[in-house]
Amino acid sequence: GETLIDWGGAQRWLVSDAPADTVRAALDAVGGHATLFRHGDRDQPFHPLGPGVAALHRRLKQAFDPDGLLNPRRMYPDW
Repeated sequence: GETLIDWGGAQRWLVSDAPADTVRAALDAVGGHATLFRHGDRDQPFHPLGPGVAALHRRLKQAFDPDGLLNPRRMYPDW
């Protein structure tokens, strides 16, 4: 698809008709990730986290928002 490179090459914007799972699988293979900016799966806009990173995110959220008041289910549907 069409791309735009930003942040000195650290961020790339892709316009594609490919399913999100296809794009994410290609990026997983090279250590990258994708966030849906428009359209696509509204329930899962963020790239799924690996188990270790997900555990770290959960611990940080628990430490800074123990009551779960800030943006519940905003980044990931189950937390």
